[in-house]
Amino acid sequence: MRTNYYNPLFDPPPTPKEATDEAVERVRENADDAWMARATAAVEEAGAKSHSGTFTTDDVWDILGEDKPHEPRAMGAVMRSLAKQGVIQSEAAYTTSRRPECHRRPIRLWAWIGR
Repeated sequence: MRTNYYNPLFDPPPTPKEATDEAVERVRENADDAWMARATAAVEEAGAKSHSGTFTTDDVWDILGEDKPHEPRAMGAVMRSLAKQGVIQSEAAYTTSRRPECHRRPIRLWAWIGR
């Protein structure tokens, strides 16, 4: 259930950051906890395997293989959570996604900081 209901008649619209934060939180709340744990472990593995010091969510999806959540945006919640914990850090650089369903869109590079 949404707790931050926006009523356009009475409330100011949410800022883009607020809207993003709410959407990511909603996805996280509805994601399977077991999948979130497996995805977190896959991020750790991708960070450990990185020879360049950086990795992408494509690398994480490669490790997960066919283990996909019902909502792929749950990966964003995993990455944001680990970034808030200081385990990973977003880099200023982007690369092109290798995943066909992403149509070569830009994706962020992440640096593994560690626990």
